[in-house]
Amino acid sequence: MQKHSSNVITDIHNLVTWHHGQNYPFNGCMQFIMEKIGRQDLADYWFFAGISGDSFTFCYGNNGEYNDCLSVVSGGPRFIEDIFNLIGYEHTYVTQDEINADKERFVGKVMEYIDQGTPVLVRVPVGRHSDYNVVCGYEDDGRTLLVLAGDASVPSRVDVTQGVRGDWVFIGSKQKEVNMAELYRNTVLRIPEWLTMPENGTGVPFGAAGLNKWADDIEHGRYDSLTPETFEAWRDCTVYICNLSTNAGGSRNFLARAYRLNRDLAFIPDVIKTYHRAGSDRPGGLWFELERLGGGFNVTLETLQDTKARKAIVAVVSEIGACMERVCRLIEG
Repeated sequence: MQKHSSNVITDIHNLVTWHHGQNYPFNGCMQFIMEKIGRQDLADYWFFAGISGDSFTFCYGNNGEYNDCLSVVSGGPRFIEDIFNLIGYEHTYVTQDEINADKERFVGKVMEYIDQGTPVLVRVPVGRHSDYNVVCGYEDDGRTLLVLAGDASVPSRVDVTQGVRGDWVFIGSKQKEVNMAELYRNTVLRIPEWLTMPENGTGVPFGAAGLNKWADDIEHGRYDSLTPETFEAWRDCTVYICNLSTNAGGSRNFLARAYRLNRDLAFIPDVIKTYHRAGSDRPGGLWFELERLGGGFNVTLETLQDTKARKAIVAVVSEIGACMERVCRLIEG
């Protein structure tokens, strides 16, 4: 294969489209990788959002972090290993320390992947959590990497001469055929596990426990000591509204396909309805109620510090928690 000083994968495009509800970058990265290795059948953001648990799992944390979704708060080598196993592919996970201890070798491997047209997944530390992007090209004999992130359609130029930040994941060879009906079935049956996971090591509870903790924190003054200068709406509140609304729509496609492939899972239509009720912005939806009460994307610190206003918000958040409990009951029978 011809050596290049610079190269970039063809047909670069954004990994996700935020306004389409594609709010969890890991799944966009995996879609992009599948597309570039010719697996169009797996090049589906919503497929990965399903098998990763992102589309089904509410996450909360009063921990100063951006607690976006499961792949962000619980992503790591084991999480990524599970995903590659589910789709039947080998992978090589290399930590930031391992890369920087032998940088020339691993940058060379990235260049080989790019020359073959294969992106490299990057897991980037954000506080105690993770973000994800892909290396899609290189310049200056690998001294500069081209990194695609989020909804940007043009990659950023990252100088790695002084060191690399983040872990790299190289997809390997296909190891097995995947029974898609079985994969969808097992994912649906796993939803109660995700919704009832114990609080993780960074102070993130999940599912009903997370929603009940959020309701309790609102009621008992989590926001009372904040000022307009210290209150960051996205980090402190609206990220959870985004999680609810995203999963109301995002779960539907995966669950509907799971039902088409597994008609004996007769509870799935009710699970779809329950997620929809929790996160719908239409009358009857609980997200709609939060917006009506000033506790949705329109939330203000003043509302969260008003004991009367927040009492009504707490009641709705608790009801959403009850929806997650109902999802577990429906699936577990």
